[in-house]
Order: sequence, then C-alpha cells, then structure tokens
Amino acid sequence: MPRRATDVGPSARQIKAWASAAEKRSLAALPSLRKEGHANWRAVNDDPMFQTRLAQELCDTRSVDMTPCYKNLVWMVPGFRQVTRLKRRHLTKQVCVLFVVRDKGSVAEGRPQMLPKALMIYAEHGGTRKVFSVPTDVQDASAFAAAKAHTSSGVWVSRSPWPDAPGSFTCLVKLTSDAEPITCVLSAQHVLTPFADADSLQMDSQRSMFPRAGNGDPLGSPPLATTLPYGGVLRSDELKDRPSFDVQLAQADVQLFDRIALRRFHPTQPWVRDIKELMALNASGANAFQLLTPDNHPEPRGAIPLSLSMMPNDSTIVSIRYTLSRNGRAVSCAVLQVGLIVLKTNGSKIPAGGDSGSPIVVRHSNGGMTLVGMHIAGNDLGSSWAIPAWQIFNLHFWRRYPAGAAIAPMDVP
Repeated sequence: MPRRATDVGPSARQIKAWASAAEKRSLAALPSLRKEGHANWRAVNDDPMFQTRLAQELCDTRSVDMTPCYKNLVWMVPGFRQVTRLKRRHLTKQVCVLFVVRDKGSVAEGRPQMLPKALMIYAEHGGTRKVFSVPTDVQDASAFAAAKAHTSSGVWVSRSPWPDAPGSFTCLVKLTSDAEPITCVLSAQHVLTPFADADSLQMDSQRSMFPRAGNGDPLGSPPLATTLPYGGVLRSDELKDRPSFDVQLAQADVQLFDRIALRRFHPTQPWVRDIKELMALNASGANAFQLLTPDNHPEPRGAIPLSLSMMPNDSTIVSIRYTLSRNGRAVSCAVLQVGLIVLKTNGSKIPAGGDSGSPIVVRHSNGGMTLVGMHIAGNDLGSSWAIPAWQIFNLHFWRRYPAGAAIAPMDVP
C-alpha cells in the first residue's frame, strides 16, 4: 500500500532550516533579558553579599556542566574582576564569577569556545523574583597553580636532622582548658613543625622556636617559645572530605613579646568572624588589608597592602604544594585545604619566603587592628593564601587540643 503524503517526514533540508530559525529565535530573546539582568545587577552593587551569593550559586550549579563543555576551563569560583591598566592587572571591587582557564588568550573573540561575559540567574530580591546578569572574568591557571608554602626568615624551629624552615607568627593567644591557662603564639604548622610527616596524623611538639638576626640568619638563642601538640594536621592523602589545617600553637616565652607585629586588637572587632565582615572591610577602601611581614628578613618589605581576590567558601578546595617528609626523605605533596582567603597585591612589594605565619590585618584610625587571617602561601604574582580568622578561633577545624579548650586572641603584655 503506498504511503500517504501526510506520512512523509520532513527532509534534511527542512530540518536544517527549522533548526536555524529556532536558534535565531532563541538568541533573539537574549539581548532584552541580558539588558534587564545587567540593570538588576547594577541595582544591587551596594549589596556585595547578595552578589556573592549569586556568584557562588552559579559556581556550585553550573561548573559541573560548563567545565566539560569548554575545553580551556578548569575551575569556576566567586571572586573580583581584574582590569588592565598600563599593561598591569589590577583588582576591582566588582564581584564576579572567575573562569580559571588553562591558557588565557588561546580562544579568539567570537569563537564557539569563548567563555560568556556574564551568566544569568533568577533570584528573589526585595520581594520580587528577578533575573540578574552576573559578570565573569577570565584568569589564567598560573595565578592559582603556583601556590607554595612560604618559609625563609623571621623565626625558626630546630627539628634535626631536617634543615630549618623559618617563617613568622601571627599573634598571641590565650589557651584556656581544664588545666591552667597558657599564653601561646599562633603560627603555621609548617613553620613550627618543619618537614612534618606526610602520613602521620600525630603532631610533633617540644621543639624550641628561635629568633633570626636582622639579616635573616638563624640564631641559637634565646628560645622564644616551645611547640605544643595542638593544632591541625597536614595531610598528603588529598582527601577532600578531610582537608588539612595548617595551624599550630607554641607556648610563648617573655622574650617573644617584643617581636609581635600585631600588638593591639580592635576593642570591638578583634578578628573577622565571617565572610560578611570580611566583605564589609574589603568595601572600606582599596588595599584595605595588610600583610605584616617580618622585619628581620633578608629583603624587608614591611606591611604589604592587599586586596581581596577570591571569596572563601566552605566548598572551595585549594591545593598548595608543601615539602613534607616520608620515610626519612623530603617529598613534595599537594595538600588540600578548604575555605582559604585569596588576596593579591597591586604594588611592587609581594609576599615572599619567610612570611608564612604572618598576620593579615586591617588597621583602624584608633590604632587598633582586626585580624583577618594567617598567611600560609604565596606565589611570584603577588598572591597570598590565608587561613581566615573565623577558622583559626573555631576549634571545629582543629585536630588536637586539650580537654575543655578555648582560644582567644590577646594583646601583647
């Protein structure tokens, strides 16, 4: 029986024409929506926390789909847009979604693999559901992949037979527990336990921390502190659900007090308690944060101004290279950490070896300081990776501490 004319399907040519027309109609709907989204985004510029939440939601929900679609894309994370002035990249205060790519500039303008300049998302604001167009910024993976733990001067810990791995320290803290209160100094574990065992979950202790001379050379006296088995742990197993925490305490000696850079805490805001406070301080001005580097460094740099580059988040895992020990040999390990703050300097002074453990602060007009975090790593591009203060003073992030423990920052006696 012959087929009826109505049974004959569309030809390949007809399908192609229909698809082309459908594509044009789909794209024609975008400009007006984008325009509305841009206007709504600009209207909430005074609410960076809301903008950050939208950027984070886009990263959480779209990265799994977008990363395999764009061959150059390796990571999506909320951060701040950078602009080029006089051939140099400078951070702005504009919240965006960062596209971290293998090779920036490898995809020409207008090509199919070019990443979008904005991502749209619907959200409720002011009691109304609206569309927002969240800007994006493409940044090269080299700015993130080169992070390595910093250690070169300031103080040093003797852990024979390993060479000294000098660094710095953050501040004094009071450790209270079921035993007597102890005055401690807070620093990075890779400073207080150089070449820590890559596979052990135990913490080394009872090591002496010594000063360094004005030119950075190690001195054998006087002892400034004695390391304690309290803090986090550096893990080499790269388990995302068990991230490392590069923090350790040492019991302070009075000889240490004159060397503390963070000398006076702000009376009502001694440390940053959450990302909302961090964002508020960041909005207070350009280069709002300062990394207080050691004076006894071969190349003293004093306070280094920094701006927030990437927002911390409990779901953001960062890999940093550490030199640890295994079976009596030094090994380079990728250590995973969660929720780190990433800052960047726009100036000529950059973080360097020997700055690990140094405090990152905000100075106030009354002379007080707010602790933002502890610097633990950097790169040659002027970036600083820091453990946020709200993690440092939350024992949930610690692995070991005495029964009934609590820690709090304290001013220099």
